[in-house]
Amino acid sequence: MLAGSSPAFALSAETDGARASTKKAEGYKYIRVYDTKGDSDSVYGLYHRQASPSTERALHNKSGSGTHATSGTGSKILDQKACVSLDFQPDRCSGKVSNP
Repeated sequence: MLAGSSPAFALSAETDGARASTKKAEGYKYIRVYDTKGDSDSVYGLYHRQASPSTERALHNKSGSGTHATSGTGSKILDQKACVSLDFQPDRCSGKVSNP
């Protein structure tokens, strides 16, 4: 599991095969979920928004390796984690990364 920031001021949560990120320049209002591995597993991001902090939301990306899905806009995303959907075993998820 890896969490950190890039020069574009994005905060990312990563696990082998998936990355979920938000950008400071967008006010942390969108989440993008990237499929980073050439396998048959789909990926998704789990996140909470400021307007409803007790509601965990999910954004799925089932388009395959090298693609990403983007959420609609809304209130600030408070935290995110990236997950890989695995058959016949628990899904693999990163740790949660909180936005400032």
